Amino acid sequence: EVTHSFNVFRLPDRCTIGYVVVCLNLLGSLLFLVASCGYFVHGSSEKAQLTWDFEVSEWMVRFGFAVGSLCFLFGALFSLPEVITDKDERIVQLTSGDVA
Repeated sequence: EVTHSFNVFRLPDRCTIGYVVVCLNLLGSLLFLVASCGYFVHGSSEKAQLTWDFEVSEWMVRFGFAVGSLCFLFGALFSLPEVITDKDERIVQLTSGDVA
């Protein structure tokens, strides 16, 4: 939807709010994936909790979920102006009688 093309790897001509929202949601999804993989690696025994792999997996889970959640939050906040402007354009179209 953002590039309006089948070539999704081509950057758009200008960076719009919609493009930023899509990038933030993609980054949030990837960070959730990394956090979920880190949770899978999580050791269950007490001896495993003293090793470096436990610390890495704990960091990966906490960081991935925290920053991924922030990406989704900012993506939602950045999409609000787009929703408001779309709503205003529809009101103008309805009042002018130009309904598409």
